[in-house]
Amino acid sequence: MARCYPCSGRNALFCCCLLIGYVIFCVFRKEGFLVHNREASRQTSIDLNSTKLHVGERNIDDTRLVNGSMGRIFYNRVPKCGSRTVITLLKLLSRRNGFNFYTSSIHNKTQISLKDQMQLVKYISSLNTTFIYERHIHYIDFEKFDAIQPVYINIIRDPIDRFVSNYYFRRFGDAQHPQYINHSISDRYLTLDECVLYNKSECSEHRLFYVVPYFCGQDPRCRKPTEWSLERALFNLDKHYLLVGFLEKLEETLQALELLLPDIFHGAVGLLNKPAMETKREKTVSYKKTLPSDNVRQILRSRMGLEYAFYEAALRKFNDIMTF
Repeated sequence: MARCYPCSGRNALFCCCLLIGYVIFCVFRKEGFLVHNREASRQTSIDLNSTKLHVGERNIDDTRLVNGSMGRIFYNRVPKCGSRTVITLLKLLSRRNGFNFYTSSIHNKTQISLKDQMQLVKYISSLNTTFIYERHIHYIDFEKFDAIQPVYINIIRDPIDRFVSNYYFRRFGDAQHPQYINHSISDRYLTLDECVLYNKSECSEHRLFYVVPYFCGQDPRCRKPTEWSLERALFNLDKHYLLVGFLEKLEETLQALELLLPDIFHGAVGLLNKPAMETKREKTVSYKKTLPSDNVRQILRSRMGLEYAFYEAALRKFNDIMTF
């Protein structure tokens, strides 16, 4: 039987408020006192006492939450969104909390064949609970292969900030991974402003469409910046993701995960705030990173409309959870 760790003393008040907030929210929603517009209705909350999953306007008794799925976590991490910090925490927590942590050595195959999907689903389904599996990969629908769906989590960040960090990381690496420099980039010393203003392909709308596919899935259409891809990503966000947090709110994200997944994340906030962890985080800042000008930022924002639509919907959901 999985162990359940209580909240630490200094987080007890926060945990109690968050849990009480969930109960109040679910009661009011059931009675119809809360009215949401189309965007705000895409909210997922979990009543931890009744294990009832609320998806949009539907209430679904999800027995998977008490039949093993809460001990089977899939972190399909988005690059340059603090995932290396989270992985460091998970390695430490796995030893402290006694769960299994599986990391993939494959970093450059986010869209995979149907055969590879089947093999990965089979592998993950064979793992003993409690575990968390991480990989840079777009969402996979386990039910498509008649397998039990794991609980997904993820962390994202402001789309422009993520792109800027990745742009310079590919060129110059960082203190932790200087070997990741891609010397084959012909315009290696081109600034991001120049890339955008010269209309280079690397800064085109198609290449800027990056985070939404992680939530849209393995369908080839997910790679194209369309409303269909966005809608599919939002559907999966509601139905399959227990929590999508934010790098800009990393401590709050970990606080919520400590409450929702205590067998895994108990003690995460304490580890995050240790000086040694701060030093490690500083080493993941991309070398030679230069912030875009206001003009270029506006151009990028116009080219990343779908990315920001997803980011803002996920942020509303996160803020709604943290409000209580």
